[in-house]
Amino acid sequence: MKTTSMAFASIASLCLLACVAVGLQPAPTTEAPQSLPSSIPMPSIPVPDASAPFVDYSKAWPARLPLGKEGVLAVAIERPRIAWGFSHLGFDLLPREADKEEAIAILSAAGIEFTSDLIDQAVAFEASGSFIARFTENARKGMAKRTLGSDHFVVATLTPASVNAKVPSIERTGFAFYNPVTPKGSMPRKARGIALVMPGIFGTPEGTLEALVASLRRDGWHVLRMLAQPSRFTQAVSWTIDPAASDAQIHALGRDIAGALTNRVAECAYAVEGAFRYVHMLRPELAELPRIAIGFSGGAISLPTVVAKEPAKYKAAVLVGGACHYWLTNAHSTYADMIRAIHVEWKSEPNLDQKRRVAEAYLRHAPLDAFHTAAALHGTPTLVIQANADSAVASVLGDVLWERLGKPERWIRPGEHLPLFISLIKDLPSLNDWINAKVPAPAPVSATP
Repeated sequence: MKTTSMAFASIASLCLLACVAVGLQPAPTTEAPQSLPSSIPMPSIPVPDASAPFVDYSKAWPARLPLGKEGVLAVAIERPRIAWGFSHLGFDLLPREADKEEAIAILSAAGIEFTSDLIDQAVAFEASGSFIARFTENARKGMAKRTLGSDHFVVATLTPASVNAKVPSIERTGFAFYNPVTPKGSMPRKARGIALVMPGIFGTPEGTLEALVASLRRDGWHVLRMLAQPSRFTQAVSWTIDPAASDAQIHALGRDIAGALTNRVAECAYAVEGAFRYVHMLRPELAELPRIAIGFSGGAISLPTVVAKEPAKYKAAVLVGGACHYWLTNAHSTYADMIRAIHVEWKSEPNLDQKRRVAEAYLRHAPLDAFHTAAALHGTPTLVIQANADSAVASVLGDVLWERLGKPERWIRPGEHLPLFISLIKDLPSLNDWINAKVPAPAPVSATP
């Protein structure tokens, strides 16, 4: 019997990448040799066919309750402009007062009657394994600096009640919004646009994210920063698989897995859509600015699906350490046993063909997997930054994503997942140059007579 636990990032990456000093001055980058292979072969992975047809994902979005008069699927709840931290949930950490406040806000928007002192009976809060961004006056003492934005808020959705959930289920995503900064001695200038920055699992790599946000702001970008993936993205789920199961049983299993995993990535898209709506409500003058998306690890894995929700809005995209086929990415991650977000028990050791049967069954029911939503980025300037020996987000699946994206520009770096993000600090000047070339600066502000 084989038992594995799977997820996109490790506690080790959270600690180590927090140690990247955001005050470092990035050094000039040196491109990897052109002969560097894109990935080291991993024969244990049943790699999907990158030439397979794309499927229509436009009607595949999972249900959320409509909210307010406009019937939007997500609402934003303003949070104090104070420090944020994170909670990795066990079984007994909910609901806190802030959780109740956010639940009351979204139930009110949905028009659902409730009693405040019985709020936990009107909505299902996140369960074990969930990861929640919380805004608090008690800043965590750590090595990673967390720069406050001009606005902090939580975007929340409600999944309808079902057979397994007798009441609607809340899901939340924390965001910070930053304004551009004018370097000392420089003339004021118009903003370039809004850069969406999506982290890896658990909000990592914090040091690199801080450095990127600072560099984007200096280049004239507003930044919409997702602090961590939606709260249920790492909520514990499990499956038991019989390698010798019938085709009908594997088909049903694939549908079940796809429903759970692509629901999680769809929530990323709902949260981002809701976050931009809130920013534009606060600052209507920003609504026409161009938009770009930058994703790291788990954020890169979900980026194509986030863009697919509003494809016309994005003018460029950068994916760092990403891949497609969520099931295989999970199943072959070396970070698996550190997070325990997805637990799979095989009744007996599967061979490659048996793994492939499950992987193919999943993909047949997963139009919101980046394997298909990569099509949303066709025609959009896209940069892929990838490690060639990545065993956390398998490089061979990164290759497949790159092909599905239409083989855009790609920077290959030697080594593993974690060093890729640490070394990105030195690549920030080149990354900014790439972004700014794709989205040119607006005309300068006219001098006052």
